[in-house]
Amino acid sequence: MYPNFRKSPATSRSYLSLPNFNNTMFRTPSFSFVSLLTWSLIAMQVFFIGLDLIGGGPVPLATIAALNAAAIVVFVLGFCFDIFIFLLPVIVSTLVTAWFLWYRIAEMVQLLKKAGASSAGWI
Repeated sequence: MYPNFRKSPATSRSYLSLPNFNNTMFRTPSFSFVSLLTWSLIAMQVFFIGLDLIGGGPVPLATIAALNAAAIVVFVLGFCFDIFIFLLPVIVSTLVTAWFLWYRIAEMVQLLKKAGASSAGWI
């Protein structure tokens, strides 16, 4: 959990040793559980966005935002346990949410233009 300071044999100076990623972090149960939870949140997010895009019903933006927030909370919990690999799912989740919001805003602008909002000076 804490950095491991050792004496270098050649210079007798202390140096910071890095954790052994092959043996310790990827075999712990907390890593696999938090990783599975994070990626499942992203899978649900992508499922709801896909459902909305194919016309299976409007998905409230609050649902997508809640899934993104949950992925960030899982990342913070993983970060507290010294698991730094969870940054990747959060980046994916945030990019998916940003793309979806951009798509929905562009769709609303197009609907407003069709309704004549541009001639009224709103857009």
